[in-house]
Amino acid sequence: AAAGIGEFGARLSSWLFHVASALLIVRIGQRERSLAVGLVAAIVYSSCLLGLVASGAAHTEPALTFSLLLAFLGFRGGMLHADAMGARLGFIGLGLALLAKGPVALLLLLVPCLFWTAWNCQWIAFRALPWFSGGMLASAIVVPWHAFAEMRSPGFLHGLLIGEHWRGAHTAPHGTVWLYLAGA
Repeated sequence: AAAGIGEFGARLSSWLFHVASALLIVRIGQRERSLAVGLVAAIVYSSCLLGLVASGAAHTEPALTFSLLLAFLGFRGGMLHADAMGARLGFIGLGLALLAKGPVALLLLLVPCLFWTAWNCQWIAFRALPWFSGGMLASAIVVPWHAFAEMRSPGFLHGLLIGEHWRGAHTAPHGTVWLYLAGA
């Protein structure tokens, strides 16, 4: 409400999440290589059509992007540096991603993480991640919001878990996603 009700206010959060993602990309690039690499990566991210359009639209993708970046950063810290606090930050990112997009966020995180773990034979480090405390952090973020939403709008969880992800509420013809990918 600080930005007012209207076009600008509706899109402000998307833009702020985009800026936060770009800053996180700079930080990751600087930590892993150099500041120049981080800046170039953030510029590439911000100049891609999908990122550019998403930063000015009123939807949850910028929040999902930021949350997944945070989760991947935490996963990387936990796996490569045995950084338990960093890994917990990743679980916070997972909780935020689950709020932004529901159960699909879990797949978007776990599939590449499991693939990387298997490819690099890092199962010992994977098992050493703070699963209990991290899971509790993610749950502390997700459960109260979803419980409140279900109380205020009965059927919300059914719609989120079943209707949106398994019943196929989409109206575009099959294969349309490839056209969208070409434009991204």
